[in-house]
Amino acid sequence: MCSHKILYTIGFLLLLSCKEKKQEVVQIKKTKSDTSVAYSIQENDTLQQSKDFISIKSDPSKAIREEKTYPSDLEGEWAVNCGNGLTTFSIGKEENIISLYGNSIYINVEVEKLTDGEYILKFKKIATQENWVEESLKITESDISKDKIIGKFFIKKDRKVELQWIGLYNIKKQKLEFVGNDFLLIKENGGKTPLILEPCH
Repeated sequence: MCSHKILYTIGFLLLLSCKEKKQEVVQIKKTKSDTSVAYSIQENDTLQQSKDFISIKSDPSKAIREEKTYPSDLEGEWAVNCGNGLTTFSIGKEENIISLYGNSIYINVEVEKLTDGEYILKFKKIATQENWVEESLKITESDISKDKIIGKFFIKKDRKVELQWIGLYNIKKQKLEFVGNDFLLIKENGGKTPLILEPCH
């Protein structure tokens, strides 16, 4: 009788042990599967971030969120040095002009308001382009995007302007132009960005 009980007990323990091992195997498989899925998700996120970064790097205007804008009510004139009347950023009731390259190339821009004191700039048309400008710098108006943001600026409490310049996007060449020291205001600012422009009036 005792031997039957012992055998029954041993059999029950073995059965219990097998169940526990099966559960461990299932748990291990599940953990591996979960890890694989988590890794796959992480890998996809990293890949998407890389794509987003490459996209922004090739077209920095994408770094600025597309937000609802309003007509600008801003007026004034700003410059790195107000003593130099040729290189200014001028916003008026009828037109807004930026000196792009010395006294040789001026462009009209659209100024759109995001919030109080925060604005974006878009290319509108060429205001002036002198014949003596070297060929590599000349703008063909139809090649420049009028939808891409070329800059963003903030009006500070002291009425100074902080300008984050991006550059003109050439649709034909699929690249930004007038970036860095090719944009005169940055050159006048010693190559430093963002630009801090003084109010001239």
